Amino acid sequence: MPKTVGLLTYPTTIAGIERDTELVRTFSAYLRGNKEYDAYFKYVTADARPWVRYQMFFAKNASHKIKMSPKMQQIADLAFGIEEWDNPDYKKVIDFMEQHCSKLLEGKAVPAFFKSKIFVDHHCARLTGYKDPNKAATEAAKKLNLKDKKHVSVVKQIFLEALFGREAKIARLNKELEETRAKGSKGKGKRDVFAEMKAGRMIHA
Repeated sequence: MPKTVGLLTYPTTIAGIERDTELVRTFSAYLRGNKEYDAYFKYVTADARPWVRYQMFFAKNASHKIKMSPKMQQIADLAFGIEEWDNPDYKKVIDFMEQHCSKLLEGKAVPAFFKSKIFVDHHCARLTGYKDPNKAATEAAKKLNLKDKKHVSVVKQIFLEALFGREAKIARLNKELEETRAKGSKGKGKRDVFAEMKAGRMIHA
């Protein structure tokens, strides 16, 4: 099931992530802190030639060793020993491990990725052109020509909520902005700053 975050929708399957070059780079960077899951993702995205798979993932001293059953390890070692890379049993091992790695990633790593800071920065960059959400919010406030510190503070909050499509919070904050502006001697009147952000492409899909 795809995941919608604000104005953007992201794939939640490994096959879907693979089709998005930018997302692949970000997801890979996220996985570097977990050797096991990093190896799984490298497996499903690496050179698919059977001898390369063996050297990288199945060999005893493989650079990204992946655990498998003794039976499958035996089949892989046999294919290596006699260099029979088109062995049907070895092909089954390769296919099974690809499905297995994808399933493990989709079950734990992908959901955790969408809650991570590295994803938030990626999402912000796609929507605003700025990797840092706070920097993007500051620039949006400037473009909206709001200079009062109280107004700017609320606009920043609206902007950050808008990144994730939290409409109820946006509506509450927009009302708060109207009330704050109404108390001053200048700049009175209603403004839908979220609509202005989208119209001015400060936030865009």
